[in-house]
Amino acid sequence: MTRQRMKGILFTQAAVLVLWAVAFGIPGKAEASENVHNQFQVSEGVNYKDIRISNSSDNQALRVTEIDTSDKNTSVEIGFPEGLNKLLTTTSLALNYHSNDHRVVSAMNASFYHVGPRIPMYLISKDNKLTFGGQQVSDDRNNYVNEPIAFGINEHGNGMIDDYQLELNYTYQGEKFELATANRARLEDSVTLYTSAFGGRTTSTNEYGTEVVVATQRKPVLEFGSAYRGKVAAVRPYGETKSSEIPENGFVLSGHGKGLEQLADMEIGDEVSFEVDIDDKWKDSSFMMASGPMLVRMDKSTCR
Repeated sequence: MTRQRMKGILFTQAAVLVLWAVAFGIPGKAEASENVHNQFQVSEGVNYKDIRISNSSDNQALRVTEIDTSDKNTSVEIGFPEGLNKLLTTTSLALNYHSNDHRVVSAMNASFYHVGPRIPMYLISKDNKLTFGGQQVSDDRNNYVNEPIAFGINEHGNGMIDDYQLELNYTYQGEKFELATANRARLEDSVTLYTSAFGGRTTSTNEYGTEVVVATQRKPVLEFGSAYRGKVAAVRPYGETKSSEIPENGFVLSGHGKGLEQLADMEIGDEVSFEVDIDDKWKDSSFMMASGPMLVRMDKSTCR
């Protein structure tokens, strides 16, 4: 009889790092006492702890799932609804991924989410492919995410929290330009990339931008280290209210403000390419989720 694999799956609808920040207390408070209120083994390689933390003014609870990623029957995966603009409870998501030979034994919210436009806020990748580009990371220290930092499972199956460098560019007439993001609502004063992985038939953009539709010989999948070259098949000018259709074999460059100016000279038949890559430590990772802030690095606080 074969052993059934046990899976711990993380879901992308809230902010687990924020919960960590709350649970570990607030700088300047009195030293806290800590005790394990309850603990048990969920499965081989997975243990659960209910830790209670208290000091003179606060009483908090920290629920921890300890995962042994070296256990051959245990793995950590990312999960999300079909269509990143949909919301499900964590329990419902876990049940969607659960089966007799793929048992979900633990699940938690794991990323910031824009409630208004109903999309995740920051980068998500799965199986070495960029799933969602997210918004650009601000350097404003008042924001939770003010550095490009991600949590994920690397190519060796180990958990990792570290910075990352995403390279997302397009090239036209020998000049390389930066793409702000991919497969999310268009950002201001920049160029956004859309592929069929966006989840909609069109870019769903308004008339205040220019869009260039590029046809390629193969379907872009945004795998890190890949590049795609094609020719301009259509141009949607500024002021046109109908958003561009996203080709299955191709992509759309959507420019706003300064980004609109970069696309102004493109004409049907022109050659355009784009490339996507990530720094080596994240290559071939099982998944990545950008979040923050990073609270501790090498046993030293990074809070500022």
